[in-house]
Amino acid sequence: MLDGLDSVDWRGLEVADRERSGAEVPKMLRRIGRADATTRRQAVDRAYIDLWDLLVAAEGVTDASTAALPFMVELALDPDTVARPDLIDLLAQLAGDGAAGAGGRTRDAGLRRCALDEGWRLLLDRPGAAAPLLPVAAGMLADPDDDVRYKAVHLLAVLGRRAAPYADRLAALLDDPGESESFDGTVGDLACWALTRIGDPRALPGLVERLVAPYRDMRGRCYRPSDPRRPDVVDVLRPLRAHAALLLPAVREALRDEVARRGWLVGELREVLQAWSEDPLLPGEEAPYPPAWQPPPLDSEQAEAAVLAFAAGGDRYGEFRSALASLTGHGRRPAPAVRGAGGPAGRGTAAVAVPRPPGVPRRRGDPPGDRRGAGPALTAPLRGCLAGPAGADVMAAARAVG
Repeated sequence: MLDGLDSVDWRGLEVADRERSGAEVPKMLRRIGRADATTRRQAVDRAYIDLWDLLVAAEGVTDASTAALPFMVELALDPDTVARPDLIDLLAQLAGDGAAGAGGRTRDAGLRRCALDEGWRLLLDRPGAAAPLLPVAAGMLADPDDDVRYKAVHLLAVLGRRAAPYADRLAALLDDPGESESFDGTVGDLACWALTRIGDPRALPGLVERLVAPYRDMRGRCYRPSDPRRPDVVDVLRPLRAHAALLLPAVREALRDEVARRGWLVGELREVLQAWSEDPLLPGEEAPYPPAWQPPPLDSEQAEAAVLAFAAGGDRYGEFRSALASLTGHGRRPAPAVRGAGGPAGRGTAAVAVPRPPGVPRRRGDPPGDRRGAGPALTAPLRGCLAGPAGADVMAAARAVG
């Protein structure tokens, strides 16, 4: 931890407080890095305040701030760092958090991107950080850098209805063509998704065409589920059953076009229609093929047990998604234990009995009987859905698990 800290000539670097020395910066970083659950909170706060005073200058980023950046990021990435939320706030302040009155603090777009990246990682690990992250992301919605706007809008989209105070700013970005250097989709695509999750009707005009158009000439798509990206069509439309009357003609037209072209959205559009209790087949169309074998649906108790098992640290993602679909189908609010699931990965173990189809051999490493291991910690959007009302958009959140 903090390798290379002593290789920096801190005394020769300018700090924000001209009456103090740059040599104090590594001392504060080490105090923050050594702190643990037994350290007095006042001592951690004092070290953080001193670091802030050394690095945050009214006129902009100092030499010491730039040199300290990789070490602050290293501490922010470590789940054992007790001051992680504070460090994220400091990174955002240096990056130009307009919501905190520090807009334009730095011209370094890479630093602003870094602040949002660390905010996203923190949110996945600690969903309770959503409240302080909201203004950080909102403060960067008008950033001149496309990637910064992309990541800021994505963060607000994942936070769903909690981003409602910023709906007007998001609506202003619906036609934003800005793109990320690393991820697919545009700023406008994500702003549209954010508005659908908020429940803002400004996202509805032209929504279906916006969602399906990128797939018409696309030959393939690759992404990591835990990274920011344009949402899948089914993830956006499935929760919009209340607007089915408005969207249904466009969905059926898109399905007709996909069937004619043998496009790869046929299955997703049928899934949307099924979720809306509509016929997934076109008029006069016969079922194209018998459905693949699926395990028997879980009752509500089994489904909740499967979610808890996955949250405890295993890798059965398919069973996890089936359990979520079952919970949605039962249409009732999950039990408190399920809504509170999702502690840090690797803490504790759990297993759930899942029926194995006849003739399918046991995989090497499977526990005795039909008990199987559990999955990684639940992500922030999923925990938010499980804490929400019955029938919440749990399937969209499940796809954010990485």
